[in-house]
Amino acid sequence: MFRQKMFDAMGDDERLDSLEARLNDFAQVPERWRTAGSGATAGKTRANIYDGDEFLTMDPRLMDEEEYAEWIRVGMYRKTHAEEYAEQQRKKAAQAARKAEEKARKAETARLEKVAEEERKQKKLERESRRLDYAREEYNKRWAALLAIAGEGVGENAQPNAAAALLSFDDIPWPIAIAHRDKPEKRRHTKVGDREEDVGVPRTSISVEELTADAISSFLLPVAAAAADMDNAAKKKERKDKLREAFLRFHPDKFEGRFMRRVKKEEWENVREAIGQVSRVLNSLMGNDD
Repeated sequence: MFRQKMFDAMGDDERLDSLEARLNDFAQVPERWRTAGSGATAGKTRANIYDGDEFLTMDPRLMDEEEYAEWIRVGMYRKTHAEEYAEQQRKKAAQAARKAEEKARKAETARLEKVAEEERKQKKLERESRRLDYAREEYNKRWAALLAIAGEGVGENAQPNAAAALLSFDDIPWPIAIAHRDKPEKRRHTKVGDREEDVGVPRTSISVEELTADAISSFLLPVAAAAADMDNAAKKKERKDKLREAFLRFHPDKFEGRFMRRVKKEEWENVREAIGQVSRVLNSLMGNDD
């Protein structure tokens, strides 16, 4: 009987303890009494309470008794420690100024980097444009020389040259930029007979796989910037004329009859494959104009 009463009493104590704990959750602890790890003010110290001005801007008519008392204390502290508060405000202003200066410096650095990047891109485009112009000039010169060998040149170049050396695959002026010399950054000259010629970067060997539609069209056809001053009809005519000229040059039957006998025999298969590839690409590009 006694043991049963003891167990009942212990049960009542446990219920009271749990009830007290739940009630304590609703207890209001003044701001100044809260510890650094308690509730909404975790991590706040007494010094931090006086750092901001938000608390003093609150309407005291909307405060409870504890908040109003704290509001009075903070206000009195500001008045009695005016110099200390002014120094704190000066440091805050200096810190804000440093942050603003750093932000402005980073923004200016980013702007300058962007401008420099745009300038690099523009210079790269200009270099590429000059390189393509020089390659096209080389392409036309080499075709004029090839036609002269076949006796289809203009004026004194119209005589066939039976003693001309046989052509290799790379001697043929293919309609892509990498098949032609790059213009050197500094002009150099070499003596050729009685005249001087520019010495460019030597031509590189190419393969049939490099004779793609993109490579051929970007080389033969003018870019949008170069044709900006032309109307649509003029653009279409120029495109059609350039493609037709190239197609006539690389037509398999015409090329076979005009030049194949001057190509090295061991190069015939490779040259015929490349001529067929170029002809198909040009035929496709011409078909896109219809």
